[in-house]
Amino acid sequence: MKIILFTASQSWGGAEKIFVELANHLTLQCDLYVILLKNTAYSNRFDKTVKIITTSIYGSRRNLFLLFRLYKTIKEIKPDIVHTHAAKATEMFYFLNKLLKIRHVATKHNSRKGKIFNKIKWVTTVSEQARKTIHSQGKVKVICNGISPRKIKQQEKPPLFSIIAVGRLDKFKAFEILINEARKLSFKFILNIVGEGEEREDLERLIRKLHLEKSVFLLGHRENIPELLAQSHLHIISSRTEGHSLVSIEGLFYSDILISTKVGNAEEILPEAFLINDFRIAEKIEEIHNNYMYFIEKFKEVKKAHSPKFLLNEVTQNYLNFYEQVLKT
Repeated sequence: MKIILFTASQSWGGAEKIFVELANHLTLQCDLYVILLKNTAYSNRFDKTVKIITTSIYGSRRNLFLLFRLYKTIKEIKPDIVHTHAAKATEMFYFLNKLLKIRHVATKHNSRKGKIFNKIKWVTTVSEQARKTIHSQGKVKVICNGISPRKIKQQEKPPLFSIIAVGRLDKFKAFEILINEARKLSFKFILNIVGEGEEREDLERLIRKLHLEKSVFLLGHRENIPELLAQSHLHIISSRTEGHSLVSIEGLFYSDILISTKVGNAEEILPEAFLINDFRIAEKIEEIHNNYMYFIEKFKEVKKAHSPKFLLNEVTQNYLNFYEQVLKT
């Protein structure tokens, strides 16, 4: 089975890490090629056995020179399936495929708009919520993201109640709401926000405006997310919208307690007690803080029930099974 994975995303984040790890696992079981755009930040993160093809140009999804280069590359490889990730790559290959006529699988990673997926015959989504946004007449299958968890040493907690949030510093993550809510807490705390993005300066101004410089910290990009999660008392996802974020999966394996707004597949894996209603974040944190050991024990039950299905080996096999179904049609 010869497969091409194609993404047009060039920056490094959770979705891209999932893409890389999926490629590194798939290459063990099929003839795999990965197509990346020029100047992709994570091209050196793939396993050496993955065949990487990087375009010599980059640009918008309507760039005719880029589309022509992709067309030539894919035609030379002659894959059985091209598997695109996210809307930009999916739209680009959709137009090319009017000429190439290759089986096309597309993965939608979030619940935001993406009308192009309605035109694709075989689609996967990373959550049930994302699946509901697709109105295709074709085959739509939910295949969750997964990780290969690693063993980490037991982490010592700081003396103050430590809260952590991880993600790109953009509007979708709603970190400005999280910071405003943190100001309402009745106890001393540390809030660490891990990630980089265009909202950094605005968030720094907000922290200064609320006089939270000694409580809220923007840690920037970090590679040791599992250790940071394990060091924290509480892990929070405050997003306005999500697909199935990598950090929510990592929370199942490394965090003592994970709470989330009702985004992505949070409602599919977290009981109501761990969900945040209407961005009443401070209210939920206070409840966790006042009943901490109770919530730790309850979250252990959540981990036991749900973490096995997010192991990358199982996720990879789900994709391989889906490819087989596509090839039989």
